[in-house]
Amino acid sequence: MTQQKESVVTQDRFDSGLTYDEYLGRIQRNRQKFEYNYRETALSDDDVSAFRELASREGGPAKVLALGEDWCPDVFRGLPVHGRVPE
Repeated sequence: MTQQKESVVTQDRFDSGLTYDEYLGRIQRNRQKFEYNYRETALSDDDVSAFRELASREGGPAKVLALGEDWCPDVFRGLPVHGRVPE
């Protein structure tokens, strides 16, 4: 098995992506589902602590890249949760 040594997601590619709010501004389907799932997502203090601890690690996951379409149930259920993380 060959393991890729470098990510194909360069800093330039990452920077050209949309923020969660920018993505919401462009969706054409399931807006109500995105908004509902965002509104109903609540992170516990333990969740927030865990995310902060992970992001503070050297080489930790300080950024999230999501690839998805607004018609996909996994996206309109899961992406709003990721949208809550940086708050």
